[in-house]
Amino acid sequence: MRNFKIINFAIEHKKPDYKINKSKGFIQWGTNNNYPEELLDMFNFEGSNLHQSIINKKTQMIAGNGVVPTAENQTIVDNEFNEDDLDTIAYKLAYDYELFNGFAYEIIYSRDGKSIAEVNHIPFQNVRRGVKNDEIDYDYFWLSSDWTKYRKGEYEPEFIKGYDKTDTRSKQLVYVMDYNPQAQIYPIPYYSNAINWISLDWHIGQFHLANAENGYSPSVILNFSTGIPTEEEMDDFERDFDRKYKGSQNAGKMVLTFSNGQDEKPELIPVQLNDSDERFLLLDKQVQQNVLTAHNVTSPTLFGIYQPSALGSKNEMIEALDIFNSTYVSKRQTKIEKNLTRVLGVDIELEPFVLENLEVIEDTPAEAEELNNKKIIL
Repeated sequence: MRNFKIINFAIEHKKPDYKINKSKGFIQWGTNNNYPEELLDMFNFEGSNLHQSIINKKTQMIAGNGVVPTAENQTIVDNEFNEDDLDTIAYKLAYDYELFNGFAYEIIYSRDGKSIAEVNHIPFQNVRRGVKNDEIDYDYFWLSSDWTKYRKGEYEPEFIKGYDKTDTRSKQLVYVMDYNPQAQIYPIPYYSNAINWISLDWHIGQFHLANAENGYSPSVILNFSTGIPTEEEMDDFERDFDRKYKGSQNAGKMVLTFSNGQDEKPELIPVQLNDSDERFLLLDKQVQQNVLTAHNVTSPTLFGIYQPSALGSKNEMIEALDIFNSTYVSKRQTKIEKNLTRVLGVDIELEPFVLENLEVIEDTPAEAEELNNKKIIL
């Protein structure tokens, strides 16, 4: 009879699947219809602070300093019926774009149908696609502030028609997502390949916190000298142990063994890890590099990440800003501008983001002072 069982604490983030809810007429986003919430939890609570910092900074860069007011767009920019002003809406759209690789907003036409009377940002995580049928052959969506509770009255999904410029009688949802061959229904975050690394960053912190608080070795052999139980009893014990102890505070694998010893007290046998400090330092570097790569960051110093090899000279910083702007920021900013311009019928341009008092290292104090007194525009 086998007298051991291996408990695997590995966590794997799988790609979301899409399932049609026929009774309600929407397409689920993720196994439990909560994939966007998983991304938000990873951003806010259980992810990498580097990931969060980069998204926050890129959002500021894309949204810029708000919408440039013109004689054409002044009515929409200052519309008192909007829940937010257009600057705030643009910022929220940029935020959703970075988190989900898509954004959405609601438009409401005037009573005579000749103009758009109201524009409102719709949180992207609240949107689910509707399923076309014999009665509805156009794009439509369902909105709920909490899809985990959508069966309750206060969270019951609300129907909204997709954008249709030929119909000016109803409010509509403008739904935008980046193209990807595998993103036919919902967008795929551009950092999707680094999700495991982003999650790992948080778990490494939990691991070290648990070691500091408990002084407990997370990789051990726990031996019970009470006889060898049946396979079913070992399975029951594993499930109970798993509920109580699974997590990054018990990182690694634990082996439970059973023997016919005289002493019934369980024996805890630590498994020694060689060079664990060095291993975690190396792992931390790997995490950082993979997160930076997923975010298309070529110059970490732009995001406040110290690089020993980076000199921080004026020319290097300006060049890094120009490269990041041309390869990433301007393309995403343009997508928001063009979409708003096309739908609203007026020119919408986002004012370039400005970095003031950029701290750099120069060959001479005079050069540093001269640059720090300038505004560098992305």
